[in-house]
Amino acid sequence: MVHIAVLLAPALAGMAAAFPNPFYSGVYTDTFDNVTVIPVVSAFERVGYQNNLSYNQFQIDSAAIQQLAPIKAASGKNVAVVLPTTTLESGTVSLNPQNTVFKSSAIRAFDLVQFFFGCTTFLANSQADVDLGCSIEVSGYNTAGKMVGIASYNYTPDAAFGADLVKAVLPDSFVNLVNVTFAVSTSSVAVTDTAIVLDNVSHVNYW
Repeated sequence: MVHIAVLLAPALAGMAAAFPNPFYSGVYTDTFDNVTVIPVVSAFERVGYQNNLSYNQFQIDSAAIQQLAPIKAASGKNVAVVLPTTTLESGTVSLNPQNTVFKSSAIRAFDLVQFFFGCTTFLANSQADVDLGCSIEVSGYNTAGKMVGIASYNYTPDAAFGADLVKAVLPDSFVNLVNVTFAVSTSSVAVTDTAIVLDNVSHVNYW
């Protein structure tokens, strides 16, 4: 008689290959298009939580309100922006603006896979905002409290208005994260006048 464990072995092996991490929750892409914006309201709307990630100080800009220079969303009409309001010290270099995205308490960790980004000016009381070239740095901390690395990306707009966002793919080290920080490192204008624009942020969640 063939033992039942022998019969089940191939099926179990297939399941293990399909689900290598028992805490795997799924792959998600945050498009921010589920956030409702009201054109008559001048203040930016907070992004809030998207698929168990807290976007902290990120706010929504949309084709419906267009408070920054026109820039094409990777999908839909909404993009997430972080405005030049805070600084992040990285060694002796001050990066501005910056914002940290945190996991929610509903998940154990997440992997950051890729995102689309661009930069635009954010000049107070000015209608002269334009899409502009910039460099950003992305850093993250894992569940062990260790920094997983710093990834740098450059953006060169293909137009002053209505530029396309570009895709940034994270290194393999950006896994098992509890938070990740996006920051401007250089800009074709003062970094204090630069806003980061994000869309279609893809991540893997773990329970």
